[in-house]
Amino acid sequence: MHTSSAIQLTVAIMLAGAAWAVDHNTSSHLSSFTWRHPAEWFGGFSAIHISDDGRHLIGMTDRSTLIAARVERNDDEISDIQITENWPLISSRGRPLIGGAGDSEGIASAPDGGVYVSVETTHRVAYDLAPAPKAPVLPRP
Repeated sequence: MHTSSAIQLTVAIMLAGAAWAVDHNTSSHLSSFTWRHPAEWFGGFSAIHISDDGRHLIGMTDRSTLIAARVERNDDEISDIQITENWPLISSRGRPLIGGAGDSEGIASAPDGGVYVSVETTHRVAYDLAPAPKAPVLPRP
């Protein structure tokens, strides 16, 4: 096979795969919801994890506040979000994280109900079992 034919075949296969993926894995906008809350810490969400059934969420603000909430729906549309708990992200020393130390960016749900939290300024991942007296920092690889 000539080099140009091999390149053309490779590009054709790649484009066919991309076209198949777009055709079978698309998303569409269902609705919009404006979420408001009077608390001073509310807003600036860095991360939100929604449960598989779409009825619960865990969120984290830029100000190191973690929340748990219930999502109310009418069919597929969100009709309300009620915060059921909120707590500050706690350091490994048992103190609330503030300033750059609390520049929390991402969360991942743990099987036991806790969350893994990534922090940007001082790069680390901590585990938080909400609320907990201390958040153990995971060892770096």
